[in-house]
Amino acid sequence: MLSNDMLFWVVTMKPDGSDIYVAVGPEEWLKGGHHTTWQPDGKRLSMNLAVDGNGRMYFMEVDYNGENYRKIHDTLIGSGHPTVHPDGRHILTDTYEWESVAFGDGTVPLRFIDIQNGTDKTAVRINIGNDAAKINGALRVDPHPAWAPDYRHVAFNGFVNGTRHVFVAYFEGLLV
Repeated sequence: MLSNDMLFWVVTMKPDGSDIYVAVGPEEWLKGGHHTTWQPDGKRLSMNLAVDGNGRMYFMEVDYNGENYRKIHDTLIGSGHPTVHPDGRHILTDTYEWESVAFGDGTVPLRFIDIQNGTDKTAVRINIGNDAAKINGALRVDPHPAWAPDYRHVAFNGFVNGTRHVFVAYFEGLLV
């Protein structure tokens, strides 16, 4: 939970600095939240927020100007670094090692979520646990899944055989 001396804002603007908006203000961040990402349409943002104030994260979206603020789904648990597919139906995300959807053994899922059906499947299970992160949290390995420009491949990080790696996986078969 954030304290009042640690306030976050999501501010949007045009490249020339005009048309400045607060898309998500500190009143929402204070409930708990993280990782804002532009959706493929370039007009909406998605992120994790504990909008009900009970600590449970939901996938949220909001227009660049702060309008149409809503849960993307009412029951799916938000986690990690969510990114919405251009079809608007799927979310790809990971999880932090400490979040409830992690496996508890140093591995985490890359979650492939179908918003329409309300389903959540593990597309990849990847190790991120490493001893250095226990000493200094800045050394943790977050998968940070990211769609390639073709939206059929995904790049992500993992910790395998004692070192950090970047992986690329073919995901097109999941988009059905």
